[in-house]
This record gives sequence, structure tokens and C-alpha cells, in this order.
Amino acid sequence: MKLTYLIGASHDMYRGRFPYRGRHLSFGTHSFIYDLVRVGSRLGHDWTIVLDEPELFPLSAALRHPARVVKTSAWSPEGTDGAIAEYWASDESLSSLPARTPLIAVVHNSDHCFSSFKQDRANAVLCMSPTSLVKQRRTFDPEKLFLSIQGVDLDRFSPTRTVARRDGARPRVLVASRIDDNKQDAVRQVVDRLVERAIDLTVLGDGAGFWDLSDRLGHRLTLINHIPCHSIHRFLPQFDLVVSSARGVMEAFACGLPALCVGLDYGGAVTPDRLDELLERNLTGHASGRNLDQLDEDLTAALAVAGSDCRRIAEERFDATRVVEQLVAVFDRVRPINAAMPSPADTSVLDGVDGS
Repeated sequence: MKLTYLIGASHDMYRGRFPYRGRHLSFGTHSFIYDLVRVGSRLGHDWTIVLDEPELFPLSAALRHPARVVKTSAWSPEGTDGAIAEYWASDESLSSLPARTPLIAVVHNSDHCFSSFKQDRANAVLCMSPTSLVKQRRTFDPEKLFLSIQGVDLDRFSPTRTVARRDGARPRVLVASRIDDNKQDAVRQVVDRLVERAIDLTVLGDGAGFWDLSDRLGHRLTLINHIPCHSIHRFLPQFDLVVSSARGVMEAFACGLPALCVGLDYGGAVTPDRLDELLERNLTGHASGRNLDQLDEDLTAALAVAGSDCRRIAEERFDATRVVEQLVAVFDRVRPINAAMPSPADTSVLDGVDGS
């Protein structure tokens, strides 16, 4: 199947860096796109990635092997069997799609409100958490919505790279998270507690809170501000426990590593009996009810989860192959319905719309 991923570049996350003196920030969305395209390519699908400014997107070069990366102004939608659109893709770029081409909108942030044009044009909407599914019913036709927990490339993230801890050595703990706006308070509080524990602590992540951690605790931990998402799979296996949110937890589990959840809030140990509860809000820790006074208990509970159980959960719940198969199934279902529609896209709906 010939698939097109319309990304755009109207948000700084797709430029690979924020205006912090040129320092990089990492986003789970980058890794989602990278893994989805790579896995889809292995399954035999032909991908085109459409960007307003390919030279500014941090994964343009990395994605040119499994896909074609083209500038929005040079893109021709003819021959596309199915299109996937990010929130930041412009209404104008979507309006060039033939009406018969199925379109799936992707919701990463449950609070995003899509333009009226996208609401009408999208044949289906991929939501990554039950909470997102509920919130998007406020704007989209509920029949268009479907749930798909974001997947990871299980070939790329694998226990085969895991480096065993030496007998008697302290647990190697990685905190992997952005340290910015809506995450820095929770991350900073967790790091402040962890640095007092008998562990070997590494913190990976950039943002406004990076230099505060460096100034206060840089001499007591290993602090790294950026590792590209397409090489992070080579870094994770050096640890015994990962403290992260959303994709960070999923990638850890795929490597056979247990995890603590911290993102918007502290979520505690990601154990089999708490997984569904934490997935309700996409493993962000939001409104989890856990507090940092339970950290020692949570560390013990997380480290007790066997690596084989982590990997099994990843294979059952976090496989990007399943996401690709869901997308293709939706395209196959929608295409016959759209085939009866006129070929030229009706751009009149753009009148008065300024895009997203």
C-alpha cells in the first residue's frame, strides 16, 4: 500500500530544537513516526513523508532510507492509497488530497482541538489513550474515533542488547524525560528523591529545568541533554530501571527493562496489575494518585518485575506492527466508501478557515 504521512512543520517540535540557545529537545512523537514508518516499510508498505521544511525536521535524513521525504510544495497526492495527518499539517495541504483518498488524523495530545476542515475531511481518527478517545468526542464524530496504543519497533528495541548488572553493583537507573513546561516539576521532584538513594543515577532530557539540575546536582549524577530518538535503543540496555512516561516506558519494556512512570505527574511503578490504569492517560502519570512518599516501595515493586514479563507485555500491548495493521484495515474499510465520491477535493470548506 502507498501511504503518505503529512507532518507539516508549524510547531517547533518538528524543527528538532527549541530556542534554548540551539539546544535539542526530544519528543516521543519523533520516535512514534520513526518506528511506524520503519515497521510499515518492513511490512511492504511504500511511504512518503510530507514536510513543509524537510531540512528542519530532525528525522528527514534518518527516514530517507525507508521512505521518500518531500517538501509540501513539491508533493503530488495522486496515487496515494491512504494518508495520515498530524495535527500540525495544514488544512491547505490536506485539501489537495483527492476526495477518494482515505485520511486518518492522529491525536497525540488529547487536548488538541482540530480545525473544522480536518474534522470533516478525516475519515478516521487515531487516539492513543482512552482519555483522548473521550475528549475527542467533543469535536469529532464518535464513529470516526478508534483507539490504538502507540507501538514501538520490537526489532529495534530488544532485550538482546541488555548489559547485565555486576553482582553487588548498585542499580543503574535512567530518568528519561523532557525537563520543560508541563513535566519539569514532577521530574525534578523525582530526581531530588532518587539522588539520595543507593543507585547509579543518569538523567537524560533537555528543557528549562536542565540547567537547574546541572547547577544543583550535576556532581552527583550523570546528566545528558540529548540522544537522538533513532539511536536511543542503543543506550537504554545499559540500565536496570527506566523512569519515564508514555513511549519511554514502552521502549524500556521492549528492552526487557522495568519502569517507573513520571511525566505530567508521578505515576509510580509500572507493574502488570497497574498497567491498564496508567494507560488510561497514556502513561503520563496524570492523576495517578501516587505520591513520592511511596518512591521506595515503588522502586522495589518495579525492580521485582522480571525482564521477560516486561518484554511479554511489550509484545502483547506495544507492538508497532499492530498499529500499522490497524491503519491499513481502516484504509481498506474506508476506500470503497470514498471511491463513490468525486475525485477533485472540495476546497470550498477552507473559506474562512485559517488552518491549525
